[in-house]
Amino acid sequence: EIDGLCEASEDIIRKGADYVIFGHTHMRMFKKFENGYYINLGTWLGEGPCYGVFENNKFEIIDWG
Repeated sequence: EIDGLCEASEDIIRKGADYVIFGHTHMRMFKKFENGYYINLGTWLGEGPCYGVFENNKFEIIDWG
């Protein structure tokens, strides 16, 4: 499923971004698009809370709890 944030991320990646990170949708997503990544952490409350770590030029979503 493509949402508005995903579509916006694709436009930003086409302009040269390596990573575009959002929240808000409450749906976790890590999607490669062309030369970049769209990341949505989903939620930090309720079911499936998580956070992101960018280290050594790599982004990882970590489950919390």
